[in-house]
Amino acid sequence: MFIVRWVASSFRAVSAVWLSFPALSQHFQNASKDETRQSTEKTKFQGLFSKLCTTSFVKNLAPIEDVLNELKNLSETLQNQNTALPKAQNLPTAYTKRTESLIVSLGVHSVVAHFAEEAMSFQEVQLREGRGPVINQAQLIRAVADNMKQRLFPSVSNSAQASVVATRQEMYKNLVGQMAVLNPHNWVHEYP
Repeated sequence: MFIVRWVASSFRAVSAVWLSFPALSQHFQNASKDETRQSTEKTKFQGLFSKLCTTSFVKNLAPIEDVLNELKNLSETLQNQNTALPKAQNLPTAYTKRTESLIVSLGVHSVVAHFAEEAMSFQEVQLREGRGPVINQAQLIRAVADNMKQRLFPSVSNSAQASVVATRQEMYKNLVGQMAVLNPHNWVHEYP
């Protein structure tokens, strides 16, 4: 799970639940009524069905998918062989801001979940009020953005003094600028 592509695989798993919600719901419901199964197994499927078809489950799934989508896109862009170091250096900042923007303006999946709660129906599956806790979306997104900043910008220690931080950031920018000469797009081609 903790390989380089873990974000993309996690996104695919969450996305699969989102996209196949009606099929999962139907499967859990059918399995809970299947007479060929043992009663303990049927009870487990009934519990899964009950948990899945709640507004709180859909409301919790939506911001996770929105955030994982941003992380997946950043991961895939950084892994792209055409992403040069100067561009890669700016990507974490851009994607951190994009992730933080989900606090103010809801992501696509969060909007869908909001309407599903109002209609008490998601992808034509009847929902019921959930008893479980609902994720504080702003807190989740803030925590992810803070972790992105902490992990993606290793050039400065969190406990360093302001003057040390400024010096290290300037040295890092100079290094990235000097490495730009290695990018073939920056080479001047002279033709005879």
